[in-house]
Amino acid sequence: MRARHLAWVLAESRHLPHRPLERSFGEEERPRFRRIADDVRAALDYAIECGDADAAGVLGGRFGRYAFAEGRWQEGREWAMRALELPAGQPELRAWLLYSAGLLSVCLGDADGSEAYGTEMLQLGRGQASDDIVSAALHVLADAAGVRGSLDLARERYAEAARVTVHPAHGWILERSLGEIAALEGDWATAEVIYRRVLVAFERLGDWFEWVRTGIYLAALLLQDGQVAEAASLADQVSAEAQSFGVTTFEIELLALRATISSRRGRPQAAARLLGAATKVGRDLGLPLERALADCPILQAEVPRCIDQLREQLGNQELAAELSQGASLSPAEALLLRSGSDLTRPRP
Repeated sequence: MRARHLAWVLAESRHLPHRPLERSFGEEERPRFRRIADDVRAALDYAIECGDADAAGVLGGRFGRYAFAEGRWQEGREWAMRALELPAGQPELRAWLLYSAGLLSVCLGDADGSEAYGTEMLQLGRGQASDDIVSAALHVLADAAGVRGSLDLARERYAEAARVTVHPAHGWILERSLGEIAALEGDWATAEVIYRRVLVAFERLGDWFEWVRTGIYLAALLLQDGQVAEAASLADQVSAEAQSFGVTTFEIELLALRATISSRRGRPQAAARLLGAATKVGRDLGLPLERALADCPILQAEVPRCIDQLREQLGNQELAAELSQGASLSPAEALLLRSGSDLTRPRP
């Protein structure tokens, strides 16, 4: 019976490819996969028990893609690590499982782990003469360098990955990463130019998942640069598009982004409630807010400053009350606290 269940899960989850660069995250993929997530867990556990490295590689890669968007980074990496302990199956399947493990390690701030997974993936890619795998491995290694703060090495690896990638969308993701490095170095003008160019490219490609991610990066950058009105306008556009995905990591980032915008606009109560809601979503995933924002370093750095400012404006007692009130809101309710609107739910 478990063997038949495994076969069924492999068929039912095929809409989410184990090769993450094959296509972006579609609007229907996350809710469809969420409905069978427990079945995938059970089937993956059975594949690992049976030593079926290929089935474990496929399902581990698919679950890793889902875990990345859902913020279930630790769980996704644990499944990948278990599957990687099996005797090697098809090199291509193992390579993409290494990609999931490496990417999730980056999200968790584990530079050593992501470096190890990326290095093995790079060896497999070169052994298979696969530019697809090589470019993805270099991407993981670049991310690992970024986690360590080695921005020059990260830039070099992103550029090398861009030279060999076979996917246009992946090329633009790598370009966005170069924008992120510019932002981290304080070169906001260059970062803004890159982000705007990438945003247009993803719109042209119809890749709305990556368009949303890029829009969040750009809005956070604009806010840092003092362009509050434009940041708020872009945040509204991105929020509207992000609703079609229902991706948990987007919810956390948008809640934090709106909080910082509200703070800049002199609305500390709304800012605190939005941060409370963001913190609650992260806590439900076992992630502190700062770690949950790992995919957007500009926003990750801004939130602690925002909290310090709110503490000065509201005082510890009122800030705690507003954070608690925000934690009682669903993400959808909290996102209605637009930076220029009135609070929608009175304090008790």
